[in-house]
Amino acid sequence: MRKPHTTPRDAPCDFRVNEAFFSCTDLRGIIQAGNAVFTRVSGYAEAELIGQPHNIIRHPDMPRAVFQLLWENLLQGHPIAACVKNMAKDGRYYWVLALISPAQGGFLSVRFKPAGRLLPVIESLYREMVALEAAHADEKAGMAAATAHLQQALRKLGYADYAAFMRLSLLREELNERDAALQHEQLSLFASLPAPGTDPLAAALHTACVTGRRTHEELRSHYARVNDLAEVNRGLTAISQRILSLTADFGIVAFNVALKASKLGHEGQGIAVIAGHLNESSAQIGGVVRAIVQRISGVSDKIGGVIFDLAWSRLQLEMAVIYYHEVTGELGAEGRGLRPAQFDVRLDMMQRLRTAFEETGARARQGLESLARELGGLGSHSEELDRIMTALQVAQVGGLVEASRLSADDAFGTIFAEVRTQIEGTKKELSDLEDIIARLQSMAREAPVIGGILRKATAQLQTDGRQLAGLRPATGESAATAEPAAAPEPVEAIAPA
Repeated sequence: MRKPHTTPRDAPCDFRVNEAFFSCTDLRGIIQAGNAVFTRVSGYAEAELIGQPHNIIRHPDMPRAVFQLLWENLLQGHPIAACVKNMAKDGRYYWVLALISPAQGGFLSVRFKPAGRLLPVIESLYREMVALEAAHADEKAGMAAATAHLQQALRKLGYADYAAFMRLSLLREELNERDAALQHEQLSLFASLPAPGTDPLAAALHTACVTGRRTHEELRSHYARVNDLAEVNRGLTAISQRILSLTADFGIVAFNVALKASKLGHEGQGIAVIAGHLNESSAQIGGVVRAIVQRISGVSDKIGGVIFDLAWSRLQLEMAVIYYHEVTGELGAEGRGLRPAQFDVRLDMMQRLRTAFEETGARARQGLESLARELGGLGSHSEELDRIMTALQVAQVGGLVEASRLSADDAFGTIFAEVRTQIEGTKKELSDLEDIIARLQSMAREAPVIGGILRKATAQLQTDGRQLAGLRPATGESAATAEPAAAPEPVEAIAPA
């Protein structure tokens, strides 16, 4: 099956910031279903999309290296987010932030409109990557060059790799920008609901919409903690590196003091002893700080995972409720707007969205619990550093006293005065570190609250699913008499978008 030829047009196929859409594919990327916004924005009818490879909407401005990155993560079972430029049936383009994850023997892609500062940066970067790919006759060499360029660009932006960029900034910032745009334009994510009518199925869907919106609002109200986590994470990493740099200076000072004291013979014995204390304390500080930096690295990684999973679960819940609204509109107040076979497809999509949310929510809860355990270890390290710093301060004061007794060289007084400045600077950084750890621990104490909301949302979605599965549209047609969908033909080199 070949992708239909479409000539790109330099014109946007726009959609509103409060619109979100999704599609489900099998493991080969063959489209199995999607919602109405997907079909409208892409310009294809539902029948034209089902059974087609998802790259039917791929835009030639997209680097192949980005799709390679998507597939590498998906085939390892990892969800991934990326800005993607798609092409509608008429050749117009539209940008989405796509979040793709493994789901029930295939893949689920949820997309919304990117509106943040990162899109112009990504658009420029993609142009450079496409040019690099085109400059190589060998396709693999071109993708390798584009991938290396992507990694270099991310390092310049301060990210270790794409995973760090995706988890700490991309999804979180775009959701924040969308929230701001929704508030500015006074738009709602969810359509208004008509009266439920008398049909049991329509009434059940109406109830699912109402309870889903209520649960989503509860989760959204706690979403501010995601931004707090990101802010604290930046401070945590920066302070740990500064402390590591400061404490390295103590060892150098101790060596210089010991060297000078050795030249004074018997007169320098007192200073030499203090130099030994300085050296011992600096070694202890260095060891503890390195342990802190190592643990902070682990904490930072967990924070990134929690930020991503909380944002992803929120978006999945939104998509589920949006789809409930969409199906409610299709069904109509009397439950006759869909045939049973059509409703069965919608029911299956609802189940996929629910399952995806359950899995992401469970991962977010586990991440929060693991983060809380890691933070306890940081607190104990901080207490140990306080003790060593006190010992270092005693050595510094003793050094000043000994230096005042020496008539041969007043350089010791200057050195120990500098040590005092270094100690004060380090203590200030340690105090800031303790404040950040305390903030993190305070957030960790809220983990059970957020976890409880996620569990509540999961339970509510499951209840809705069971109730809807037991109802069918008010029409005489049965699912058994519906024509089965045609099996998709094999495809090659496909990629989700």
